[in-house]
Amino acid sequence: MNELLGKLIGMHEKELLRYAWIIVKDRMLAEDAVQNAFIALTHSKQTIIGNHRAWLYCVVRNKCLNIIRKRKNRGELQLAEYHEFAEHDASPSDIMTEAERQLIFLRCLSLLKAQHREVLMLKIDQNKSYREISEITGLSVGNVGFILHTATTTLRKLVKKELGES
Repeated sequence: MNELLGKLIGMHEKELLRYAWIIVKDRMLAEDAVQNAFIALTHSKQTIIGNHRAWLYCVVRNKCLNIIRKRKNRGELQLAEYHEFAEHDASPSDIMTEAERQLIFLRCLSLLKAQHREVLMLKIDQNKSYREISEITGLSVGNVGFILHTATTTLRKLVKKELGES
């Protein structure tokens, strides 16, 4: 089991961290959620047949939602800072320009409904198929398509407004 767990962590940890961050908007909490998902995998009494990846995404999502509920109940929710998981090999001015674009994007993204934000980020950040998004979120494939269309249209309008375009 340890060898399989090590392979799964190596294969999925970074993408699960990005996914968790999308939901909780805090790097430490995202790391906790992902770590707890891998712990849940080791403690799982049932054999996970089929797609370990989809199972891990579902568990991470549930762990993140539990974190949000707990924080909301304690009144801890606030705007989170953006923590980038990818490493850069660019000049400081390139990083600043990229950071400004990311901030505009993230600011507009944060204005979307939580479900729309989650589905959109699974598609554009994690490059998930409609079917995979459906498995992770529990939505129908058709609903995933509708939400993606609505979310991208809304996000496009918000970004244009932020940039002063009509």
